[in-house]
Amino acid sequence: MITKWIIGSLILAYGGLLTVTGIADEYGRTYNEVDGGNSDGYNPLFDPGNYHAPTHFPLLFPPNAYLALAEQAAVDGKVDDARRHTFDAMRHNPANGEAALMLLDLYARPALYRVVLDEAEYDAEDTSTTEPDQATDEIDTAENFPAISPADKAVADTVADISYRLRPTYLTTLATVADYWSASKEDAKSFRARSALLVNNPESAEVTFPLFHTALDDPRFTEFFAQHLADPPVWWPAFFNYLLANEPDADKIHRYYMARANSAHPPIPAERDSYVNHLIKSKYWSKAYQVWADNLGIPADSETQLYDGGFEDTKNINQAFTWKISQPAPTVKVQQTSGMGVTGKLGLHITFKKGTKSVVFQHVSQTRLLPAGDYTLQGRYRLAQLRTSKGLRWRMHCADQPDLPLLGESAAFKGNGVWEKFTANLRVPTGCQAQLLRLETDSPYAHHNVFEGEIWFDDLSIVKGSTPP
Repeated sequence: MITKWIIGSLILAYGGLLTVTGIADEYGRTYNEVDGGNSDGYNPLFDPGNYHAPTHFPLLFPPNAYLALAEQAAVDGKVDDARRHTFDAMRHNPANGEAALMLLDLYARPALYRVVLDEAEYDAEDTSTTEPDQATDEIDTAENFPAISPADKAVADTVADISYRLRPTYLTTLATVADYWSASKEDAKSFRARSALLVNNPESAEVTFPLFHTALDDPRFTEFFAQHLADPPVWWPAFFNYLLANEPDADKIHRYYMARANSAHPPIPAERDSYVNHLIKSKYWSKAYQVWADNLGIPADSETQLYDGGFEDTKNINQAFTWKISQPAPTVKVQQTSGMGVTGKLGLHITFKKGTKSVVFQHVSQTRLLPAGDYTLQGRYRLAQLRTSKGLRWRMHCADQPDLPLLGESAAFKGNGVWEKFTANLRVPTGCQAQLLRLETDSPYAHHNVFEGEIWFDDLSIVKGSTPP
């Protein structure tokens, strides 16, 4: 008897559960969301231009249907009703992230939903006759989008804070929270959310960097932003590159760079090199040299001297004003290495292996900033069976005016021999701000540029005045 009673109770309970879930499913189909995936249902709430606040709700009214009501109300400009329905959805399900984001959107950018109305696909006969341009104008009016009350602002602030803490890596959450704090003029919180968005989604820089760039014209934001330069976020170098490409005020860029340079965490090499190269591209040669020299602790007046003429520094090669060394071909090896007869520990050693094809060698160079005048390039070299028809020469070009004639060149290096000294007269004309000293093939013709053997260089320097012939 007891068994039958238990079985009967379970059947009744199961039947009740089916009834309740059936009713809930029916309401779910009847009141599915505007953009929901239930294609079988019909949503009587979404009727653009004809929103009416419901007088009552069914017993098992599905919580997500409140979002459909909220969107319907927002589309028709009834923002207060939209917010109320969103609160209803959150009361039924406090963990409803979609409702939280909709609430923040309704405070930060309610016009978003009116844009949806303009783009929605529905029969014009069933909608308002308002022209699109008029609708757009209405989006910006205070009548359609009332100001937020202090009480509602406190609730929305709490929702924004909780959403950020619970979903700190969700891109939609971060973007919505950032927009909300921006609309609320909470720069610190907006910056925090946008920074997290950039960390989790670097592609958001396409939208976020222009916002930051524009905000830099606001002294209040600039002061706040400067506080983060001492220990910048990971995306700062990318934003600095954005500024280099888009900010026309060179002084503003320099202020931000110097703020970084004087901080406890100075610019990383990529950041510094980007700025130096930007200055060079803009032909601010002296400022570029100063930034580069300050980083290495080199006196600013060293710009007239060759940097590391003994080829001892292997750490700072391939920077704007150091030796730029590269490899022209697999059969050619250019390196700073030790060897017999070098001064100090290292010298420049170039090896052309047997079978090396014709090569246009221009792979060792350095940029200097010499005032107009006469100079002498001097140094030492050693040949080790360097077989070629024309040889290699040190030549100086005007870096900022490459069409000018050569500023000077050494004799051609080829053959075999012990360590010897060499000199070359250089003349820098007025107006040539920067010069390029480069080791290069003597001839422009391919058949002259077949090499085999070795050559060494050491103790290079540039001194004021010319050497008598």
